[in-house]
Amino acid sequence: MAMASIQGHNDSVLSSLEPGDQVEFERGIYSHWGVYIGDGYVIHLASVDGQSFNKAEKAVVRKDKIMDVAGNSRMNKNNSKEEKYGLKAYSKSEIVKRATNQLDRTGYNLLASNCEHFASWCCYAIEIHDQVGMCSFAR
Repeated sequence: MAMASIQGHNDSVLSSLEPGDQVEFERGIYSHWGVYIGDGYVIHLASVDGQSFNKAEKAVVRKDKIMDVAGNSRMNKNNSKEEKYGLKAYSKSEIVKRATNQLDRTGYNLLASNCEHFASWCCYAIEIHDQVGMCSFAR
């Protein structure tokens, strides 16, 4: 997808987001996840320098501009776990509060504590990771 097309798509997604929405950033073979908190910001579990990664290394829950996190990647609003797993999400304001309360928390594990686990925990209090045909529920 051409960069201008990605930018247009991301601008459209951003205009549709509400605080508390989960955002999925397509990174090729995996996706990076965060929680939109409003005013163009997302809270996400990422490496210390703010980039997503796919190997175990030190990570921190950070607040960054959503377009900086998107970079050259296509982003999408993805609140599908509620329907897919029959979960009830917290209110949007509670999701933002839960994400904000985790700022500066450190830790990362590809299979047990990654960015998708973090985003789903903020929304449902259950850590769900279903990329690459995997689904794990952790508490």
